Amino acid sequence: MRHPDFDRNDLTSLRKCYYGSSIMPVEVLKEMPGRLPGVRIYNYYGQTELAPYHTILKAEDALRKLGSAGMGGHNMETG
Repeated sequence: MRHPDFDRNDLTSLRKCYYGSSIMPVEVLKEMPGRLPGVRIYNYYGQTELAPYHTILKAEDALRKLGSAGMGGHNMETG
């Protein structure tokens, strides 16, 4: 979104964004819906040896649960 050509590209077909490794800055999460309307944002987090992921923060929780890594994924246990 910081690239100078960002607004020159047609991203209307984009529906999902995934990020991982760390939490997204709050300012970026708040800006994304306005810059990428209709896009759902997911946080996947986990060690590579736990592929494909260990936790997931669902798109509907991205702004509601700031700083969260989400819930344990399918067949994962949290302790």
